[in-house]
Order: sequence, then structure tokens, then C-alpha cells
Amino acid sequence: MEEYAQMKAREAQFQSLSPSPPLLLPDLQLVMTFIINSKQLDVQKQATVKIQCRYEEFLCSISTICNTKLPRSKKLSSLHTKVVFERAWITVNEFKAHRKRKQVVMASFEDESDFLALQNEVAVTKNPRECYLMMNAYIAFENTPPATPVNPSEASVAMTAEPAVQQVSQRTVCSFEELSDCRRSQRSRRRL
Repeated sequence: MEEYAQMKAREAQFQSLSPSPPLLLPDLQLVMTFIINSKQLDVQKQATVKIQCRYEEFLCSISTICNTKLPRSKKLSSLHTKVVFERAWITVNEFKAHRKRKQVVMASFEDESDFLALQNEVAVTKNPRECYLMMNAYIAFENTPPATPVNPSEASVAMTAEPAVQQVSQRTVCSFEELSDCRRSQRSRRRL
């Protein structure tokens, strides 16, 4: 009888150590504000977005929303485009106050850790379907680099400064190349 009790205790211990199933997160109501080259657009975009996904997939859906508000020749994946996101997870009452021009405190949304923090915030919210995800998209289209100066001393300064500009642009573009890959895979899935 004692062996049976020990065996049951071990089973209970193993069952308690098994991971609990992941929480199912609902789709979110997104309200996106666009600030393009330091000018805020008068119109906000409202959409439903999935939060139960990978960070890259979430960025892909956000970039699709942003691309609809950009000038025709511009896309987030365009060279010399810089994008910074901010976000706030707010209740209906806070959203109504925001409509009356009261400020909402925004948090950074720069990388996967910020995305995981948002997922956690949604998971611990009592009624997430009654909340809004507010996002600001600060989009800047950088001008092309200036022509190389004629003066040799200025040329050496320009040559040392130019790679830094290119590196920043390449980092920005690289992050959006992943988004392009995500879009291609979504299109191929739709065709199937």
C-alpha cells in the first residue's frame, strides 16, 4: 500500500511539472496613427490583427496596414525608409478619452521583447476583447546621400561618414526584407 501511495505521488509530481497549454490570445482591435516625415495624417486606420503569432508575422501584418497609407511609390521596405513604432494597450474608457484629445502614454515597440511584453499584457487582461491596441507609426523617407564634394579634404570626411549612413539604411532594410519573405510565404499559402 505504501508503494502505491509513493507511485501516485510521483505521478502527481510529473503531471504538475508538465507544461500547461499555451493561452489562446484573441485577435486585437488595432488603431494605427501615421506620422509621415513628422506630419501626422488626419485619418487613423482601424483593423483587426492577430497577436497569437510570431513577431515576424505580426510585423508583416502591421507593415501591410502601413503600406496602404504611404505614397504610391513608397513602401516600408523601400531603401532609405526608417520606421519607429510605439504602442499602448488601453481600455475602452481610455480610448474614449483619447478621442477627446487626452494623451495616452505610449511604450516602445522596437523588437521581439516588446512584442512578447504586449502578448503578456493581453494574456493577463481580464477582458481583452474590450481593449484596443493603439500604435503610432513614425515613418521617415530619408533623402538620398549628397553627391561627393569636389574638395579632397571634404571628400575624405564624406567617405568616412558615408559607410555609417549606409549601415543604418542596410539595418533598416534588412529588418523589412524579412517582412517581404513573410509576405511571399503568405501569398504562396493563399494560392494553395
